[in-house]
Amino acid sequence: MMELRTVFSRPCLIVPVVFVVAVAAGACSKKSTSNGPSDISQLLADGWAAWESSQYSSSYDIFLDAVSHDPADAEARNGIGWAKLFLGELHSAIGSFDYAIYLELPTFDATLGMAFALRDSADYSNAVLNAQKIVDAMPRYTFSHRASINWKDIRLLIAQCSFRRGQQYFDIAQANVDTLDPTNGLDPESPASWVVGGVTYNAYPEALLKKIEALEAVIDP
Repeated sequence: MMELRTVFSRPCLIVPVVFVVAVAAGACSKKSTSNGPSDISQLLADGWAAWESSQYSSSYDIFLDAVSHDPADAEARNGIGWAKLFLGELHSAIGSFDYAIYLELPTFDATLGMAFALRDSADYSNAVLNAQKIVDAMPRYTFSHRASINWKDIRLLIAQCSFRRGQQYFDIAQANVDTLDPTNGLDPESPASWVVGGVTYNAYPEALLKKIEALEAVIDP
């Protein structure tokens, strides 16, 4: 499974707007001699093609070239965010997603990327806030550039982060687990229901965690 989702193996911050950092990154790249819309469109297409082929460093370089054409291109900033996210550079990813959202990217792709980056930075409450925006607007959302990243990952993220936030959020975690697996049967008031994978657990939180981990094993971005 990809490291992106392994939230329980590592420690998701209200993050300040970091537009200056993002602009500086674009300004430092070498400018191309042409800057027409067709050039940017081709760079964006090439950048996503590289990303979709898991060439994340190459996709970053291409998106950075697109930014040199137009520092305020929301899709290029979004692409940089996703490249940085899959390279494990979470702070930089958050800054790029923040800028893409500020520039009013017309999809929820940057919002989803922000939720992932916040989760993996241990800012669970803000990760849930971003994820819930997508759930509320597009309950069956699918990421534009990888169909395996979809509404299931969003629901799983909310369950993961809600569990990590503590007992008062277990009901939210359970509700999202129920959406992903309506037959799971876990009930905090019924010890007989605390069974996951044929194993009976002594405490509801332990059973809930094991169920979330079981879902992680089958929901892979």
